[in-house]
Amino acid sequence: MTSNRKMLALEAISQALKVRNRAKSDPKSPLSVFDLCETLGVSVLLQDIPSMEGFYMPEASPRPTIILSSLRPAGRRAMTCGHEFGHHEFKHGKRWDELKEERTQSRRFEPEEFLADMFSAYILMPKTAVEFAFRARGLLPESCSAEQFFALSTYFGVSYEAFVTHLERTLSLVSMRRAADLAAHSPKELRQSLLGEVCPQNLILADAFWIGRAIDAEVGDSILLPGKTSIEGNSIKVVSSTSKRTVLSAVSSGIGRVADSTGWCAFVRVMSKGYVGRVAFRHDEEIDDE
Repeated sequence: MTSNRKMLALEAISQALKVRNRAKSDPKSPLSVFDLCETLGVSVLLQDIPSMEGFYMPEASPRPTIILSSLRPAGRRAMTCGHEFGHHEFKHGKRWDELKEERTQSRRFEPEEFLADMFSAYILMPKTAVEFAFRARGLLPESCSAEQFFALSTYFGVSYEAFVTHLERTLSLVSMRRAADLAAHSPKELRQSLLGEVCPQNLILADAFWIGRAIDAEVGDSILLPGKTSIEGNSIKVVSSTSKRTVLSAVSSGIGRVADSTGWCAFVRVMSKGYVGRVAFRHDEEIDDE
């Protein structure tokens, strides 16, 4: 990084830590950035807008509002929400962020956009939480498998690519060569390797070290859990279960619960695919009017 970018990155780290402290968030755990925004006074809406990533409106009534495209993948939406929340925290004013592909092609370096990007990465993946996640599982970033990296990316609620990039370029937890080796594995390939069959849908992996936040899924997602995990609620169903693993499918919006024999448990929050509306209500169960 150039000195200017280093200074901006340090500013982003500092502000991300302050925000997490303000929200009383466990520094060793990941968080839901959507819940964080709502808790700290910023409304978040999902809209089916194909031409954008996100939109920040500081003067919206009754409170500042972030609009995200419901058409983007879940991990990308989380990073975009963190980015727009960064604009809010740094008082950058109204922002419209077009598709990242177009932004990459058309923009030169913009300090405020870089600052918002860094803030998003650090609010979602602070170094303390990332290091703790590896250590708790007895893993080393430089030697664990690509599948284990993929599992941890779902724990932090970001894409596999974003997780690998963050660990290399900002946290310096993996080398450039290691990052290139990890990037050679596609998410599609890793999902198939982990599930043991072709998996076109999103796959979330939760284990006994999943702490700090609910397992957030969309209808159609698969969830891979430890063996002999029991479930509660109508929003999830068991697809298969053995002594080594349990595979769930998210089938309807709502909130369920999973637990295993060791005492570990977690809530599973499911929202409908392509949900449009305020994220605070995304897990409400659908009502059949007929």
